[in-house]
Amino acid sequence: MKTESSNSICDKNLINDLITEIKDLKSLLLEKQELNVSPRWIPWRRVKQFFDYGDTQMAEMESVHSLVVAKVGRRKFVLKESIEELLDKASNRNIQD
Repeated sequence: MKTESSNSICDKNLINDLITEIKDLKSLLLEKQELNVSPRWIPWRRVKQFFDYGDTQMAEMESVHSLVVAKVGRRKFVLKESIEELLDKASNRNIQD
């Protein structure tokens, strides 16, 4: 009896592990699909992740540093070139300092 019970627990653990892995893979797949919307426009969420910034810091970057943002419904996208310009300006400031 004890082995049937432990097998059942192992099966449940395996199923839970598989469900978690499937959810992780689904997230990765959705991120990959999201990136392919346009090579010029990057989803707001990905830009936040890249800079490791919160909403307040991103809002400041948008207003102060002239990030070009497009809003479609509830989704926001940032023009890739505006991010590159921001990084170029920051690197030039660091070189001059």
